Amino acid sequence: MNKIVYIFLLIALFASACKPTPKIEGFDTQAWKADRSGCNGQREHLLPLLEKSESALENLSTTQIVKLLGRPNKEELYRRSQRFFFYDIEGGKACGVVEKVQYRLRFTATDHLIEIKKITTEEKE
Repeated sequence: MNKIVYIFLLIALFASACKPTPKIEGFDTQAWKADRSGCNGQREHLLPLLEKSESALENLSTTQIVKLLGRPNKEELYRRSQRFFFYDIEGGKACGVVEKVQYRLRFTATDHLIEIKKITTEEKE
């Protein structure tokens, strides 16, 4: 009997770990990844599709987000092992503009996305 319970728990664990990365209708992952600095306007153009689909992104892992959006432009570790991913949307030094717009994703210590926020900052020369 213990073997059956053990096997069932193992199968449940593997099934829950294999959550697929969601597909966002109309979102061009390759165009997003190609516009790494946000200077070409692709990320700015695609951002409304992401914002509409934020509920589908909640609780995704960092690995799933990287599959969808590519590596972040910046990553920060925060207290209690939380992590932030920053994706440049427009502006910044790379584009010759002082003001930068970023998409900030916050992950828990257990690697689940819990917060998505669009932020604007000024870069110093």
